[in-house]
Amino acid sequence: LPCVGVALIIFSNRDIPTLSGKILSIRPLVFVGLISYSLYLWHWPILVFVKYRFFDYKLEKYGLPMLLGTFVLSFFTWKFVESPFRKQAILKSRKQIFTYAGIFTAVLFISGLTIHWMIGLPPDTLLSRRQLTEESAQNEKEETSNINTATQNMESAARYAEGENDRGFRIELTLKQALAGEFIELGDGDKHAPIELFVSGDSHAMSVLSIIDVLCKEYHVRGVAATHSSTIPLVDYDSHGDNSLYDDSIPFQKAILDFIRNQHVRDVLFVSYWSAYASQGQTLRIREGVFRTINAYSESGVRLWFMKPVPKPPWNVPRFLYSAALQGQNPEEIGLPLTEHRKIEPLLDQIFGGVDAPRVTILDPTMCFVNSNQLCRVARGGRSLYWDDNHLSSAGALELRPLFKQIFRAIVIGK
Repeated sequence: LPCVGVALIIFSNRDIPTLSGKILSIRPLVFVGLISYSLYLWHWPILVFVKYRFFDYKLEKYGLPMLLGTFVLSFFTWKFVESPFRKQAILKSRKQIFTYAGIFTAVLFISGLTIHWMIGLPPDTLLSRRQLTEESAQNEKEETSNINTATQNMESAARYAEGENDRGFRIELTLKQALAGEFIELGDGDKHAPIELFVSGDSHAMSVLSIIDVLCKEYHVRGVAATHSSTIPLVDYDSHGDNSLYDDSIPFQKAILDFIRNQHVRDVLFVSYWSAYASQGQTLRIREGVFRTINAYSESGVRLWFMKPVPKPPWNVPRFLYSAALQGQNPEEIGLPLTEHRKIEPLLDQIFGGVDAPRVTILDPTMCFVNSNQLCRVARGGRSLYWDDNHLSSAGALELRPLFKQIFRAIVIGK
């Protein structure tokens, strides 16, 4: 559509300029057109590197300097690179163009492959360790200290950035597996033991399975899990209308319900990103689904546990912490203000408010993350607690140990 619009503007101005043609012919706009390709090339790397460089990035703070910087760089690129090439002031023959293009392409290709094979560059190679000359001993000491600090910041930043890969149980179960009773094993893996805990949910359930697995081993409890991305774990709830990746949510949840009834599982934990689905205008549907699920499971005497969502920071956590550590900030002191997280409570109250069945417990993970500064922490022990902006990493899941212990104590007492 934008291309069609541009073509129509050009077509309508082919003979006599229209008002739009006259406006687009003024010198400042013509100049933007001249350097437009350079603007296109420069704007994205500037945006990306500024976001990585400044952990407090906000468009209203850095937008104007980025825009001005993009125009300045684009002007020089247009004048000293693009124009000379276009006018054949340099590399005048095809042979020269293809020779130099081949050389630079080969250099970039080999460099990229080398960095890929090395899984990134070690911190030392990223620092400019210039030789110390005949300067004073004090200057040498200060420079060495600065290099050491920079090295430590780089190493710390790299550890936080690794949080993107700390994803634990990222297992997507299919409807076929659910119907066959082939679920994710948690604990010691003794398939002959009775199943005492069933975990059902979406990708947020995947994110907590690592700590559930640890507790299953500690308490000698056999657990299994069924995880299906973007699918609310509620009976007779069609998640397909909520932008789900799948259209099998109803039979998937029915297969789980039938399995739990047949295997006489006594405890079921539901974990889901409830607030995200509710914010799409599905609050009433979800609430009805919760009560429908409670009624369906209560007939079998099952004890139900519903976990509310974990705090959601407004940025990609590993990348944010990486930038902060690189700048010498303390990532352990960064977090989402508790007051900001509490803003989703009215939405969750519309879903879980009034749920007071005797064998139903609503778990709130919030206080597992709150520190003394009333911030929902996003880092601990040099590791990111999230692998993006809403899913817990394996390190983050460990923060839920106190919350989930009550489930396992109830299971052990009931044995």
